[in-house]
Amino acid sequence: MKYWVYIIYSHSTDKRYIGQTADLTERIRKHNSGKNQSTKTAVPWVLFASLAVQSRIEALSMERKLKNLKSRARQNDFCFKNGFEIHEVIGPEK
Repeated sequence: MKYWVYIIYSHSTDKRYIGQTADLTERIRKHNSGKNQSTKTAVPWVLFASLAVQSRIEALSMERKLKNLKSRARQNDFCFKNGFEIHEVIGPEK
């Protein structure tokens, strides 16, 4: 089964959220529904970066590494070096 590691971005709060899931589309929909405690105050969210991996263990490991990189510049560099797909984000993030 394929898993995803992802970074979403909120223009309204200029915040990022890092997570992992088996269904990326559904997970982003849930973030934007306002039902997720940690992301409900910053809707709408847009996909900033994503990477498909082969196992949940790999996804959890990659998520942990990303979360430990506190600066956006380090997170961006990590994404670039590890083959993340970078999605179009318009606004302060660029």
